[in-house]
Amino acid sequence: MLALHKDSQIPLPPDAAYGVSYLAVTEEMRTTYASEPARWHIEADADLPTAWIKVAHDRIHLPEQGWKLHVSASPWSAESVLRRALPVLFSEPVCLKVAAAPDVLAGLNDGTSGTLSQIGKFITVYPSDDEQAVRLAVALHEQTRGLCGPRVPSDQPLERGSLVHYRYGGFGGLHVQSPIGEITPAVRTPAGELVPDIRSTAFAPPDWAVDPFVKAGAAEALPPPSLVIAGRYAIALPLHHSPRGAVHLALDARTAGSCILKQACCGAQPAPDGSDARDRLRREAAVLESLDLDGRLPEVIELVEHDSDLFLAMEDVAGETLEDRVARESRRGVTLSTAQIVGYALELTSVLGQIHASGYAYRDLKPTNVIIAPDGRLRLVDFEMARELDGNVNPLPGTGRFGVGTRGYMSPQQARGELPAITDDVYSLGALLFLMATGAEPSRAPHPFDLLERPLRRLKPSIDAGVAALVQRCLDPDPGSRPPTMAAVEAALRAIGRTSSVVMSRHGPEAPEELTDDARRASYRDAAGRLASALCADAHPVLDGAGVAWMSPHKFASGLWSRDLYVGSGGTLLALAELVASFEKPDHRRILEGGARWLACAPRPAGDPVASLYVGEAGVAAALLRAGQVLASDELVAEASSRGAWLSTLPFASPDLMNGTAGRLRFHLLLWHATGVAEHLEHAISAAEHLLETCSEAGDRELCWVIPPGYKSMSGTAPLGYAHGAAGIADALLDLFEVTRDDRYQRAAGSAGRWIARHAIPALNDGSGLAWPMCAGGDPMPAYWCHGAAGIGRFFLHADALDLLPESCAMWTGAARATAHGTRWAGPTQCHGLAGSIEFLLDAHQATGDTTYLAEAYVLGELLMAFRSDDDGTLRWPSDSPWVRSPDYMLGYAGVALALLRLAEPGTRSHALAADRFRSK
Repeated sequence: MLALHKDSQIPLPPDAAYGVSYLAVTEEMRTTYASEPARWHIEADADLPTAWIKVAHDRIHLPEQGWKLHVSASPWSAESVLRRALPVLFSEPVCLKVAAAPDVLAGLNDGTSGTLSQIGKFITVYPSDDEQAVRLAVALHEQTRGLCGPRVPSDQPLERGSLVHYRYGGFGGLHVQSPIGEITPAVRTPAGELVPDIRSTAFAPPDWAVDPFVKAGAAEALPPPSLVIAGRYAIALPLHHSPRGAVHLALDARTAGSCILKQACCGAQPAPDGSDARDRLRREAAVLESLDLDGRLPEVIELVEHDSDLFLAMEDVAGETLEDRVARESRRGVTLSTAQIVGYALELTSVLGQIHASGYAYRDLKPTNVIIAPDGRLRLVDFEMARELDGNVNPLPGTGRFGVGTRGYMSPQQARGELPAITDDVYSLGALLFLMATGAEPSRAPHPFDLLERPLRRLKPSIDAGVAALVQRCLDPDPGSRPPTMAAVEAALRAIGRTSSVVMSRHGPEAPEELTDDARRASYRDAAGRLASALCADAHPVLDGAGVAWMSPHKFASGLWSRDLYVGSGGTLLALAELVASFEKPDHRRILEGGARWLACAPRPAGDPVASLYVGEAGVAAALLRAGQVLASDELVAEASSRGAWLSTLPFASPDLMNGTAGRLRFHLLLWHATGVAEHLEHAISAAEHLLETCSEAGDRELCWVIPPGYKSMSGTAPLGYAHGAAGIADALLDLFEVTRDDRYQRAAGSAGRWIARHAIPALNDGSGLAWPMCAGGDPMPAYWCHGAAGIGRFFLHADALDLLPESCAMWTGAARATAHGTRWAGPTQCHGLAGSIEFLLDAHQATGDTTYLAEAYVLGELLMAFRSDDDGTLRWPSDSPWVRSPDYMLGYAGVALALLRLAEPGTRSHALAADRFRSK
């Protein structure tokens, strides 16, 4: 579930450091230095997403919150830091945790297994009081003096350059859930109110927390970071933060113009030889100053030091990144034309050829580093990874054979740390061509050194044959089989026709499949069954072994025990219930029972209850209801019914399906289908009445719903889509209309449908698909379930079945075409990925009997299968990020399992929250 280090963007630790067992060192230090070793308990949770070694003295009872300490380290210094710090920590009762392994620490430091605020947090200490916090901090500082480690962004260092940092925060026992569903650690104010414990990239203690380190004279009150660098550059806007430092837009007082400031922090990304990010920034400046490429590179202004950090001031290159250009087109299912691809590639071969002629390999060709200037010319930025081609210089000082680069764009040879070569840039250019031709982002590929695992003609059926052949040559894993120079790539590009017509089939796959339908369905069923086994393997015992739960490593769950359907054990339980009903394996059934036991008694986060379906208490109850049906447990069904009655007493909030009233409506209706109890239908009607009362006129016979305050950027907006907007609300109203036959619900849904239809935007290269913006007047969204065509199309499919609107058929068929052809580059998940797209296409197939929609679902299924990974016989899929494998419904492989199960039973099985899944048989 953790980042694989071959995908990291920073150097891997040497074998000696990588093989160190932090657990063994901790056990050794306890035996050697603890006066009462038996009173210290060490718990290794290396298999959990949190991946910590937890150490506690049995006399300690932790407070809820306080000043915590962090001791920083790199993978190369970690063993030394641990051996110096643990004697101090074993000298008196305290609680602490240690990153479980070198790959866990490296993942924290390079940002792949946490946020930037987690950088450097190798050892976390939870003092019993302020006096112990100060005492331990001073002793740890003295013991670790002279060792290296990155700065902890969220903390205050005890003094400049110290490995010991501190911040005020919760000790793990308090959490709150926001109205949008985010579960965050919390702290309690002096007045007793729980507020989020914000882990930002700046030291920001609560106003009421007095700094005991400064008060005791153990630390200096450092001023906030200056916004004026070297007396000349005024930071106007942070553009990007990274483990290395930051990139800022600044104003140059000397020229009165703008410039770019690239910041390398002291101690960031340290290497075994003692160098850090500042040394690499110096090298970048030297490379840029040595190259003269006719204005194709940013001009260097100067290198300046400020507060121990190094800043490179450069020209502010105007224009749009190639990444933004491709993404803008991809959102409406459009790919660049052959002429555009060839034109951009020819410019890149020219500039890269000149770089090679100057004696360098560029080594970081990716779309964020290519700027399309206002005059249309391409310019390259970010030369941090450029290295000499003379064969005598290591790829990076101190890294030896360990390479650096960007996932999906660096060649296998560069990743292994082999000496720089022109063919590394040829490979990267092939990855960039792959992106331009298909819209598929190589950095999020299932397997970064096998981009062609998803066939080019599956991703883009109309791809030019010459472009496809060149991409395949450039991406050959054998550098000897790639074009040897940029001149050779240029020759191949000039041989490609500069115009290409886009011809797409009306529906269905573009080429015959080798598998029979029976074999294909058997393959999907087998994969779904193996994912059921993975879900059971990833269940963790809780409640003293009397139950199990799933911890999501997805950032939305913050590594906590979420109960929700969207991300959390509720959704995992819902999916497992369907899998148990299909495969009837006793061991899976036992896990389902354990998960239901935990969910039934797990406390909800503090704060006002969130009452909706995908996020909140309605979803928890829906999972218990479905588990109760599959397990034939009257107790669980009764628990769900009881929760439904309680939910009906809560105030209504946002109108939407994800977070609000429409989700409650759908849950009460599912409960009524399951039990036949009239009061559940009454509760659904009450929710619908509130939706009718709170809708807004959007035009002639058009309705929308506005999101109230408290929902961050969505507040005050009227979304169009399914998860948060009018499409999902209208779909829920149609569900209720089919039961009550109350025309008011049908009319409201129709009015919303007219408003949604008015904002449809042509999609795909030939304009045959439809896309929608998140809100009226915005840019189109990709064809996802949450905000795009896959969700909106589900509503219009439902509306068409009820003859609600004359435009319904055109709307859902256009949405289906965009879903089938416009986001083949997407990731695997339900919310915004292939699994959600597949489910909509299967809905269309079941509603119409048209097998072309099934054929298109199978094409997406083939692309979905490319994301699978087999870890020692256990099959899993990644989440939105290739580094995260999450057992969630909407953002993880539980949802993938349900899509695969539907592909295995395409004519009959409906989606997991459909009424017929819950209806009493």
